[in-house]
Amino acid sequence: MNRYICPVCGRFSYSSVPLEAQADDSCPYPFCEGHVIPAPEDQKCRVCGCTWDHACPGGCYWVEPDLCSRCAGKAAGNVRSVQEHGC
Repeated sequence: MNRYICPVCGRFSYSSVPLEAQADDSCPYPFCEGHVIPAPEDQKCRVCGCTWDHACPGGCYWVEPDLCSRCAGKAAGNVRSVQEHGC
């Protein structure tokens, strides 16, 4: 399974067809006009460091390619205190 991310909305999508073989690379989510790209395997949150395989306690999702939903509101604040306390 191929994992893709939309750089416009930050959402993931999956396809069994490689991107270069797809007729349409548009983001599959409604109201988004982005085009998907292969998702990086080493993607992690810039604030807390969570990854796709090691999410925040209670779960999170990507709101930007390098920012999780738990840290989205914290990103504008003091990053050091967020990292010290976790998500």
